[in-house]
Amino acid sequence: MNWLQEMVKSIDYIEDHLTEPLEVGKIAEAANASPFYYQRMFSVLTNMSVQTYIRNRRMTLAAMELQTTDTKVIDLAFKYQYDSSEAFSRAFKSVHGVSPSKAKKDHVPVKAFLKLAIQVSLKGDVPMDYRLEKKEGFSFYGMTRNFSTVDGANFKEIPLWWQETMTDGSFNKMISHAPKDECLGVCMPMDPEKDTDFDYVIGAFSDDKIEGFDNYQVPAAEWAVFELRGPMHDTIQPAWKRIFSEWFPQTGYEHADLPELEVYMEGDLNAADYYMEIWIPIKR
Repeated sequence: MNWLQEMVKSIDYIEDHLTEPLEVGKIAEAANASPFYYQRMFSVLTNMSVQTYIRNRRMTLAAMELQTTDTKVIDLAFKYQYDSSEAFSRAFKSVHGVSPSKAKKDHVPVKAFLKLAIQVSLKGDVPMDYRLEKKEGFSFYGMTRNFSTVDGANFKEIPLWWQETMTDGSFNKMISHAPKDECLGVCMPMDPEKDTDFDYVIGAFSDDKIEGFDNYQVPAAEWAVFELRGPMHDTIQPAWKRIFSEWFPQTGYEHADLPELEVYMEGDLNAADYYMEIWIPIKR
């Protein structure tokens, strides 16, 4: 269970440095993982970004100090790495729903986000169908939009964007250039030193450069291709969680810091036998 020990180390590292500058790279280093892989694992397993967790923990400790000591708001702002009392107050209200001054004066209820505790549950009774493939470099094109991971906004906004493209005609325009009856949902790699946003692409494979769309190239790599069957909306998110919580820890593979692909085949997305794939770039 080395992966479990590494994750615990990273959470301890965060806890020990809440009143100091915290860099994603350093946190990932404590977990013996690349920044991108660590950020993806953290967000998939907890439904929040690393930065959101750090903010929630800092605001929990700040609220306790605010209501039990005479510490000034500006001093708490600097202590918990905010440049001004205004920035601190915005973060405080986003977590607790009230301003720091009101929390201090009226002792209104505040929220407590406790330190993450890693628990292991024995799983594996449901098999995961996957294959390992070494693929040559390939290209894809599509429409790109940036999404925030703060408070799990991406989990809500990406499905809405899919609906938007389906209704305004942009998806049909995009897919008309595709040589195959497949479309893609692509999570592009995050910035190594920040995890508050990432680019997501709705697109399709193509060897040609498609004018009017964003065009991407992926180098040759080894991939774990997960085969999924069932209604898309009921299948895709649980599959992501199992990949990061079960498959990665037990196989010893690492994320190769390349785009992750959801490959949607032609068919009824709501059908019980609908087939789709998740492609994860890996390295040994």
